[in-house]
Amino acid sequence: MSHQENMAKVIPHRETKAERKKERQKIGRLGDQKISPCTRERYHHSLKEVAKHANLSPQMLLRQDSLDDILSSFVEMLWEDGESRSQGSYAIAAIQHFAPDAKGRLKNAWKLMGLWQKIEQPRRATPLDPSLLLAFAGVFWKWKWEDLACLTVVGFAGLLRTGEMFALQRSDVVLARKANQPSIIFLYDTKTAKRNLLTAEKVLIYERCAKACLHFLCKNKNGTERLVDTAPAKYRAVWKEVIDHLGLNSFHYLPYSLRRGGATSAYKEGMTFEQLLIKGRWQNVSTARLYLDQALQELTRIQLPSTAVARVRAAKLCFKAAGLGRVEGEE
Repeated sequence: MSHQENMAKVIPHRETKAERKKERQKIGRLGDQKISPCTRERYHHSLKEVAKHANLSPQMLLRQDSLDDILSSFVEMLWEDGESRSQGSYAIAAIQHFAPDAKGRLKNAWKLMGLWQKIEQPRRATPLDPSLLLAFAGVFWKWKWEDLACLTVVGFAGLLRTGEMFALQRSDVVLARKANQPSIIFLYDTKTAKRNLLTAEKVLIYERCAKACLHFLCKNKNGTERLVDTAPAKYRAVWKEVIDHLGLNSFHYLPYSLRRGGATSAYKEGMTFEQLLIKGRWQNVSTARLYLDQALQELTRIQLPSTAVARVRAAKLCFKAAGLGRVEGEE
């Protein structure tokens, strides 16, 4: 399930009562839109995990006065067992969702999570540079996943999140008519759009290769047809196979590496920090600067294993042979 599908749906305004009713029936009860189906499922799982830790049923757990102590103990257990921090955050959020009265009473559990965040740095996706971008796209192309190859290039150039990439429809794209014009991607229901009460955000694509890839993806597509029919889960699975094929398992390359790498590459190619903020749709300046600085430092430390160099070179040639152009910044 993509990030876009995880978010509450948005429906267009209609003029008549009958039309509005029909649109609203598509998404169901209003109260069910508070959280996405995916998040609801994750909350149920987290609730069961905390209940198991406390040796209680989920129903009995939610009636406990000592929820803060139980959750604090659960967070300590996660820390000691080497689990990820996200499990603790989801556990506390799940309790607050199913027991709204608990909000404000889980101070120690949240303090422990804050301390965890300060002490342990998260493992971020390794940023992808333009050269490796071509290699990834080349393997996708060679394996007959041409649409995924092109979507990968577009995601890199547009600094798109994975869910945003797979939610794109033909009607969301305005193709450039002249060489010096950008293609335009409209993103709906994104995190930034919701914060700013916008219907959609606009991303401009100037890179020739990315524009050519958009043309490829839009060919013979109309209206609300998705640019790519493949599910995000399948993309992630094939992505892992590409990593194995190229011999890059020692790095933490994830689909999100496209957004990190795309931002870093754009900055290195001369895009100002202010322009980058707009294109990447970051709200917090200090967070974005830290995000960029860390990615730049990571890129300087990356050295491909000797076994991967030849495979990367061959994969790049495979994509170049497709005739979609050269990625800016590629050496």
